[in-house]
Amino acid sequence: MAEIRKAVHAWHQSHMLGSLPSEQEIGLALALITGRYTEEKFAGILYLQEILLPAGILSCQRLLEPFADLFLQEYIYDWNVCDWFCIKVLGPLIDRDGPTCAAAISEWQRSPNLWQARAALVAFVPL
Repeated sequence: MAEIRKAVHAWHQSHMLGSLPSEQEIGLALALITGRYTEEKFAGILYLQEILLPAGILSCQRLLEPFADLFLQEYIYDWNVCDWFCIKVLGPLIDRDGPTCAAAISEWQRSPNLWQARAALVAFVPL
């Protein structure tokens, strides 16, 4: 994980990704999560958690649908990636954006997708 974190931060800095419009930066993070390998998915999660969330670029209202699509399109399809996404991104987003975000993510418990339904619970663990 330390190597993935180091690579994400180096990539962000060396390519001056912070100067991109926020939609493009979000798109990069989501594209990483749609990658085939778990390491790519973790890189996208770390990009969201450590770069975009602290920069104030992420909001529950803005990203709930794209995040749900990650589950529905089966880019998040195992407990490891699901739980990491929940703990590193969804939990902090709920904490920052409050009850409206919490209620929206709680609704995922009704999803036919096992991992999205799991996320409706695991996202609350850090809270």
